Amino acid sequence: NEIVLLKKILKYCKSKKIKLVIMGKYFKSNSISKKEFSFYKKILGSNFIFYKNSEKRNNFKVLDEFKIIIGIESTLVYEAFGRNKKVAFFNVRGSQNSLLKSRSFAWPHKVPSKGFFWTDKINDSEVSRIFTNLLKTSMINWRARTLLLRKKTMLFDSNNKKIKSFVYKLLNNPKY
Repeated sequence: NEIVLLKKILKYCKSKKIKLVIMGKYFKSNSISKKEFSFYKKILGSNFIFYKNSEKRNNFKVLDEFKIIIGIESTLVYEAFGRNKKVAFFNVRGSQNSLLKSRSFAWPHKVPSKGFFWTDKINDSEVSRIFTNLLKTSMINWRARTLLLRKKTMLFDSNNKKIKSFVYKLLNNPKY
């Protein structure tokens, strides 16, 4: 499913003259990183930019460089969503894997199978619909439209204020 989706995303990007950038996964082994790059090159040709991961790469700094983030059931994509980035979620793994069939965008929360910026379908019209939605909506509209869902899934907490407050209370209140 991921390969089919990648090809459809590339097709859309080419038609709109949008550069496709792929963030590599972190592997300690350089040979595995090279295999990952080769995997994408085999599918996409030379029509993409690849950000190899390393221990020193700041993923959030990289994400902040882009207007739209696309992902499939990735914690990093949920984190980008929580940080108010425009995110496209393609929940397409579950359709062929029986263990993931119950999973959907915002799981375990119940949401429709498709929404303004997510879908469980792999076709040109869905890719186009989601990209168009994200490209045309303003950041003010995006924030308003997604606030409730971000609160339910992964709301950004700058400097981890909430967890620090909770730990402080635990350490200073023996009743907990």
